[in-house]
Amino acid sequence: MDWNAFPQFVQDHAALAGLITFGVAFAESLAFVGIIMPGAAALIAIGTLVGTGHLPFWETCIAAFLGGLMGDGVSYALGRRYHQHIRDFALVRRYENILNFGEVYFRRRGAMSIVVGRFIGPTRPVLPLVAGMCDMPVRRFIAANWPACLVWAPVYLSPGILVGAAVSLDSESLELFYWQLAGFITAATAAWWSLRAALRLKRGDSEALPAWLKGRPFTLLLPGSIAASAGLLVALSQNPAAPELMTALWRVVSR
Repeated sequence: MDWNAFPQFVQDHAALAGLITFGVAFAESLAFVGIIMPGAAALIAIGTLVGTGHLPFWETCIAAFLGGLMGDGVSYALGRRYHQHIRDFALVRRYENILNFGEVYFRRRGAMSIVVGRFIGPTRPVLPLVAGMCDMPVRRFIAANWPACLVWAPVYLSPGILVGAAVSLDSESLELFYWQLAGFITAATAAWWSLRAALRLKRGDSEALPAWLKGRPFTLLLPGSIAASAGLLVALSQNPAAPELMTALWRVVSR
């Protein structure tokens, strides 16, 4: 398929949009298939159609949630079925380094790796497989996986929704708003990571930081990222485009 024509294809087959969204989310979450398929880009494209009003918000989110849930479930079942023999598959051997990383991360973080890994591209379709390989109890896997999928669906659709909702707006401040939003997300992510690293250092974890960040750079990163987040949040709230965009997004969600 020509992925550039994908949004138009979905729009032309709006009656099947829920099934298409389910299939994309399923493939994006399926062990190793999600690595080679541009599923995240396809979900953003679907989100754009939601933002422009061509697709319903809630039904699309539910379809993405169920597709992700099914993909993770199949991956988990494959891990439980084959365990380490899964490494004999040709596709797995091709990306064995990702599998090895996922296994190390899972053994270190346990159920939390299922939650966090769902939002990290290469590990998303691998960690449920690893959980099955390591015989993680089904109930523990479901308890971690279901909430993660529930949040993941609207989060991965949201960039497209923001773009789609802004199409109908005529505001000179809109471009600045998006730059401020990108800066805020970056600064907030840096603040969250820095805080976690600081807590790990306090517990005596010497591997909490890479070597180049130890010392003075890290002492500046945490307060700097927090200050940047606060400043950008204030700037976002005062941007003239904010009320217009919020109104457009409310129309999308309530449609």
